[in-house]
Amino acid sequence: MILRRVIDLAPRLLRPGGHLLIETSEGQVSAAVTHMTSAGLTATVLTDDDLGATALAATLPG
Repeated sequence: MILRRVIDLAPRLLRPGGHLLIETSEGQVSAAVTHMTSAGLTATVLTDDDLGATALAATLPG
């Protein structure tokens, strides 16, 4: 899964305090948040009911 590869690379590519933003489906949110947390990122779920959109913001602590 490409999303897992991107999440795995994020801690090496982001500066402390940097963000990774990913648009995803509601069905993938739980697994993606778990993977982000395991990678050392802080995950925030973002939703927009008007657009029917779900996104994740992952932040590298620091």
